[in-house]
Amino acid sequence: MEEGKTWKECAERAGLSEAGIHKARLKQSVVDLLEQMKGQYVQRIESMEQVHKARALEVARELLEQSENKQVRARMVEFLRREPAGPAVAVQINNHGGGGYEYVRPGATLVEITGPHDTKSSSQDEE
Repeated sequence: MEEGKTWKECAERAGLSEAGIHKARLKQSVVDLLEQMKGQYVQRIESMEQVHKARALEVARELLEQSENKQVRARMVEFLRREPAGPAVAVQINNHGGGGYEYVRPGATLVEITGPHDTKSSSQDEE
């Protein structure tokens, strides 16, 4: 999984045919094992994230202090001053407005549902 191999390559490595590995992938025990392996991989990568960030900061500091190139130094200043990413998009949905575009396919029937109406009539049932 971590090597990025195709299922065909995995089948060859396991000594199975492509059909055999496909059939094996349908078994619950194999599905469970694959999910477990994915979880372990993600957990291992996430645990390394802080180490890599710290190392990147060390390298940036070294480049800032030691580089003769002003462009490199300016880029390192930008890198080190970066603000943490915040929400990129604010979405507002207005579902109180009326109307809008509706497309009715040819031959289809459009049914419009409206709010309740007063069904009491003054001329009926007043006996």
